Amino acid sequence: MDDDYASVRWSACDALGNMGDKAATTEVIGALINAMRDDNESVQWSACDALGKMGEKATTTEVIGALINAMRDDDASVQWSACDALANMGEKAATPEVIGALLDAMRKNDEHVRRNACRTLEKIGKKAAPNKVILALMNAMRDEDSSVRQSASHALAEMGKRAATNEVIGALINAMRNEDGYVPEDAFDALENMGEKAATNEVIGALINAMRGRDLILRNRASKALENICEKAATNEVIDALINAMRDKDAYVQHCAYNALAKMGERAATSEVIDALISAMRDEDVYFPESACHALGMMGDKAATNEVIDALINAIRDKNSSVRRSACYALGKMGDKAATTEVIGALINAMRDDNASVQWSACDALGKMGEKAATTEVIGALLNAMRDKNWSDQSACDALGKMGEKAATNEVIRALINAMSDENWQVQRSACDALGKMGEKVATNNIIGTLISAMHGTHPYVRWSAYDALGKMGEKAATKEVIDALINAVHKEVQDVRRSACDALGKMGGKTATHEVILALLSAMRDRDWTVRKSAFKAWDRIIEKAAVNEVIGALMNAMRDKDSSVRRSAYRVLAEMGERAATNQVIGALINAVHEEDEDGRISACDALGKMGEKAATNEVIGALTNAMRDKDAFVQQSAYDALGKMGERAATNMVIVALLNASNELQQEGIGNKEIPVCCSNNV
Repeated sequence: MDDDYASVRWSACDALGNMGDKAATTEVIGALINAMRDDNESVQWSACDALGKMGEKATTTEVIGALINAMRDDDASVQWSACDALANMGEKAATPEVIGALLDAMRKNDEHVRRNACRTLEKIGKKAAPNKVILALMNAMRDEDSSVRQSASHALAEMGKRAATNEVIGALINAMRNEDGYVPEDAFDALENMGEKAATNEVIGALINAMRGRDLILRNRASKALENICEKAATNEVIDALINAMRDKDAYVQHCAYNALAKMGERAATSEVIDALISAMRDEDVYFPESACHALGMMGDKAATNEVIDALINAIRDKNSSVRRSACYALGKMGDKAATTEVIGALINAMRDDNASVQWSACDALGKMGEKAATTEVIGALLNAMRDKNWSDQSACDALGKMGEKAATNEVIRALINAMSDENWQVQRSACDALGKMGEKVATNNIIGTLISAMHGTHPYVRWSAYDALGKMGEKAATKEVIDALINAVHKEVQDVRRSACDALGKMGGKTATHEVILALLSAMRDRDWTVRKSAFKAWDRIIEKAAVNEVIGALMNAMRDKDSSVRRSAYRVLAEMGERAATNQVIGALINAVHEEDEDGRISACDALGKMGEKAATNEVIGALTNAMRDKDAFVQQSAYDALGKMGERAATNMVIVALLNASNELQQEGIGNKEIPVCCSNNV
């Protein structure tokens, strides 16, 4: 560490740090303290880092003093390295001097230094008695310098629930009244992170006061804090405060109260809240009925009382389109619980509204009510909407799809087929989705032909939806033309479509257990995208469940003869997953040959497949092949052979195997590979 070259000194510090607390002798610590005064910043940084890695064992008064000095260094990397070192020292480093230095560091220009100082305070607060840190931060919140106050608030925000004492919450409420804009903002952050512990009348009152202020940024920030605190803590105290805020003189405060109740959802659906929202729906100011409808919608079927439903039906007739739209939205969110004759009639009327957003919202609401709304009148209204050039066919298709088989009339099917020729790809996609949701009931030759055409469409999302729809129709859609198109998609399409094609093949079950499909799925199991690989494996599981085992095995046998080693490997892996079900003489013979193939990964996979077949595969020929594989030039092949024999149990415990295992053990010892052991599963057999 006294070398002339800085790189050598740096490396020496680094090496000592990597040795951890074992190297934390008095002599080493002294040398590292000296290195922190080195002319070279990299050496200083490395010395700080080394002391940090030694942890509490290096936490002496001298080290802490040196690290505090390092935090005042001109070089930012030295400063943040000193912060990190103190964080690793835990409780012993939680002195007032250290906390003061960390608060100073939080005012530095370099964002890395500020961030590390925050993290250090947070970590010290976790490891030390939190009260000591919190007390120092509370004192700092009264500092003359606004940036220190801000830093202290931020640190408390980072500490979250652990800092949520009455004293801290009181200090944060005071900070919210500070004239410096940054300090209240950090106080809001701190209170948000404290969650339900901060959901007191005093805090909510202070946030509401802040929302009445002149500073628009602080008003917005306070409202966000209120919403987030309320979302985490739907207590009676909070709900009462929000009901009062709904009657506040300040419109912005009222607005935030509605939003907070909406975020609380079902948890806010008390009779008092519902009554207050019903009253708000009678307000002359457009905003309040609209917000009340939205909040009731977010409460879902828990708010679906007769009084609420009647109020929403009235709101559908409101003179303002925003209120009408929100009323439709709320009824939709309440689902089939709100699907009364009166509601359905009101929504059918709303589909004829002059405003497009109201029409769409009514249509969406009927869709969300599902089969319960699939009346002749509703289906007729949706079909009329699809014929209207001013209407969005997409929303009508979506609604019919959500009604499922109950909406699958001949007239609806014809309309959906026509929609698949629409110029708008989104309409085409919605029509595909709707047919898919109607399932096997609509799996006619005509529909299948239309979906095959959509599989060749120009937009990938339309193709994706077509594959998905055919998959939902199951075996009824498994024609040769469909299967060929799906195989082609697995090889050539974009990621989402490849995944959808794999899903569809799996859902068609036994009919897809052909050589071509199996090759396509084996290829997809090696896809660059993990979601495609996952879908391919799922498809395999479904095919194996439904198909005759002989058909699957026959296709896999063909794959095992493929020229491409990766195809062969995938076939071995699938056979391994099938386990004993695949243990036919034909398969076992092919796997014995595979144990000798050129590709190392192939040999490993073949051994693994034989092992997974267990005692059923424990023939003399298999045991002989695995015994030979124990002498393979590749260590991983040897390991797989050991494992496979272990899984075959007592049937593999022949003299030949035992001698081979003992010889293998002796060879390893003679070669000096002392840390490599025979696997437990095999050594037990020995």
